[in-house]
Amino acid sequence: MMTVAGILAGILAAAPSSALEVSYIGSVQFDTGEYFFDQRANSFYFYNGFDLDRGRLNLSANIPIIIQNSPWITFTGSGLVPYGGGTSGYPGSRVRFPPRDTVGTADMGLGDLYITGGLDLIEISSGRPNLQLTGSVKVPVANENEGFGTGEWDFGAGVSISSLLGGLFLAAEVGYWTFGDMPDLQFDDVISYSFSIGKPFSKGKTGLIASIYGYTDTFEDIAGPIQAALGFNYLTDSGSGLTAGAAIGLTESAADLSITAGWSIPLTK
Repeated sequence: MMTVAGILAGILAAAPSSALEVSYIGSVQFDTGEYFFDQRANSFYFYNGFDLDRGRLNLSANIPIIIQNSPWITFTGSGLVPYGGGTSGYPGSRVRFPPRDTVGTADMGLGDLYITGGLDLIEISSGRPNLQLTGSVKVPVANENEGFGTGEWDFGAGVSISSLLGGLFLAAEVGYWTFGDMPDLQFDDVISYSFSIGKPFSKGKTGLIASIYGYTDTFEDIAGPIQAALGFNYLTDSGSGLTAGAAIGLTESAADLSITAGWSIPLTK
C-alpha cells in the first residue's frame, strides 16, 4: 500500500513546478436493491480521503467505512458486485455462486483503499475540450470474509474527455479494469463507461448534471450494472464543493436506488 502511494506521490513531486493544492474529500452513500437475491440488501458507505492537484497532475486516495446487512455483496475497483446466495443470476446461466449465509444483522468494517491518478493531456478552454488519462488501484485492506472486499488487488486505466458547448457541460469516460480473483470465484475483466450532460448556473457556482454509467459483465451470462443518475453541485465562496445526487438501477446487478452526498474542502490556498 505504501509503495503504491509513494510512487504516485513521487510522480506528483517530480511534476513541473506549480502550487500544490490539497483538499479533504468525503462522501456518504446509501445503496439498496434485491439484485438477483430473494431479499433486499442495503449498504451504507462513509468515504474519507485527500485530493492533491499540481498543474496537470491529480492524485486522490480515499477509503470507506462500510455498513451492510448482506454477506452476498463485495467490492471491486469499479464498484459494488453482488455475487452470492447459492443461485445463478438468470435461469439457465452457467454461473454458480458459492453459497453464503442469509441476510442478517448489519456488519460494519473498513473497505479497501482506492487510489486514482490523472494527467491532463489537454486542458479545457474556450472551444477546446479537456482530455485526461487516468490510472486507478484498489489496495486490498478490507476483510474479504465479511464482504467488504475481495482480498485482491484491482487495476484500472482510462481516458476521459469533457467540454463546455453552448452553455452545457458534456463529458464521457471509458476505462478498463482487471480484477484479482477470489479463491472460490473468478471475475471477468470489464470495460467501464460513463456519459454526462450538465448545465451550470450562477457563473458556475451551481449546476445540475445527468449521467448514465456502468460496466460490462463481471460474470458470464449476467448483465453488468448500469445506472442513471441526476446530481446537483454547489461551490461556496471559500472554494469548498458540495454535491448531492440519486441514481436508479437499469439492470438486475445494479442497486435499485443509490443516494449520495459529497464534499471537498480545500486545505491550502
